[in-house]
Amino acid sequence: MKTSAIQLTVLAIGWAAASSALASGSYSISGGDQANQTYHLGKSAFYHKLACSSCPLAGQDIDEAKAAELVAQLAKASELAQKLSETERGAVAVYLKRRYKLD
Repeated sequence: MKTSAIQLTVLAIGWAAASSALASGSYSISGGDQANQTYHLGKSAFYHKLACSSCPLAGQDIDEAKAAELVAQLAKASELAQKLSETERGAVAVYLKRRYKLD
């Protein structure tokens, strides 16, 4: 009986940890299609590297026009683009284009 209670406790803790990790909105390489993975990577990189409280875009309102401007900046060797890897630059462009319906 003791073993069963311990197993259930361990299972419950593992389930809770997995649930919170899946709900975090972070990029995952498992499951899902490539387009959604790229979108989520771009969203994560945008908010963690470009729009965080100490990032270059901190406090700026992003609308369709600003998003289009950012996509153009990411395609060049701009200061903004240098904050991201090549993969992240492409993913942020995908995120902005889909989020603000630029294409």
